Order: sequence, then C-alpha cells, then structure tokens
Amino acid sequence: MGPFQTIDDVISLILRRRWPILAVTVLGLALSLGYARARPALFETSAVIQVAGPAVSGPELPPELPAASAEMLQLTEQQLMTRENLAAVIDRHQLFADQPNLTAEEKDAALRRAIRFETIARATGSGPSNTLSAIRITATLDSADLAARVANDFAQSILDD
Repeated sequence: MGPFQTIDDVISLILRRRWPILAVTVLGLALSLGYARARPALFETSAVIQVAGPAVSGPELPPELPAASAEMLQLTEQQLMTRENLAAVIDRHQLFADQPNLTAEEKDAALRRAIRFETIARATGSGPSNTLSAIRITATLDSADLAARVANDFAQSILDD
C-alpha cells in the first residue's frame, strides 16, 4: 500500500491492526504501572532563604563585595554539612530509625545525598550593591513531612547563625 490518500485509508489501517495496537497498549500500560509501583516513593521539598547584598552608596564599590557574599553562603553550607551538624539533624528528626543496622557514617552519607544546596545570584539593578543572593536547600526523603522538616531545619540553622 502506498501513501494514504484519504482519512478512510487511515481508519481502515487502524481497524485492520486493532488487536496488535490494543495488545501493545495494554502491555505498555501494565509494564509502566508495575515499574512505577516498584519504585520507592520519594518526596522533594525546598526552602529558600534570600540574602540581600550590602546597601552601600557611592560611586565605586570594592569588587570583592559580591564575591564575599558568595563565599559567606558557601561557608554556611560547609558548616551545615559538618558531621556534628548532620548527626544532630539525624537525631532531632529520627532519620533512618527504620534502618538500625546503618552505621553513623552511613547515615551521614545518606543524609548528604538527600540534601542539596544551591546558591542563586541575580542582579536586581545596576551595580554590585544591588546583587541579591539566595540559597535553596532541597531535601529528598521518603516522607513529604520529613523532607519539609529537614529542609526547614537546615534553613532555620542558617537564620540562627
């Protein structure tokens, strides 16, 4: 059969091949559903903290001011990811309580994989004094409530410093 000439040709083709089309569709749906059910449920939540740059007036600002802001955010991230802080978060939220065979190092590593920090910088006007920075803390855990509590805990730690 050559190219389709009319819509009736297309309908005729679909009707002739309806059983293979239906079989592939049902099989694909069943496999997709089975794969989705076999995957563990993961929930991701983010907390964002906005940090305003210094409001300095004057014709010239030192070029190191925006870099200092980025360094401060990076230093804060490093302080939050220390072993002591991670152990405190794990204890406060009873993380990995359902896995008693995990060592402290394995729990720390699992929490490090579950937490992600992103620095966001954006200019809001002319000049470095109008640079706005933010840090986004993202937690990916097996419970939506737990992910939100852990992300907010890290955010609160930043605010408390």
